[in-house]
Amino acid sequence: MKTPLSPDASKLADTAHVTATLNEKIAKARIPWAANQYKQYFELKPQESTLRAELAAAVAETRKLSQPKPHRFELKAKKSP
Repeated sequence: MKTPLSPDASKLADTAHVTATLNEKIAKARIPWAANQYKQYFELKPQESTLRAELAAAVAETRKLSQPKPHRFELKAKKSP
């Protein structure tokens, strides 16, 4: 059973089908923000692999920098007055 949230994978691979569907959604969009999101898909899809690689590199760098570092504490006796 297919639902609107789980489209057929072969249709997603067909760029003509995706383009036609998104153009239809752009025409029906009542909210300008939604129309812009659909339009951005066309701009960002060709860069998908590059963006995913940049994201993976950023995540790796963040994990590397966020590793805990050992701390050394030294207690010194203080004379009270």
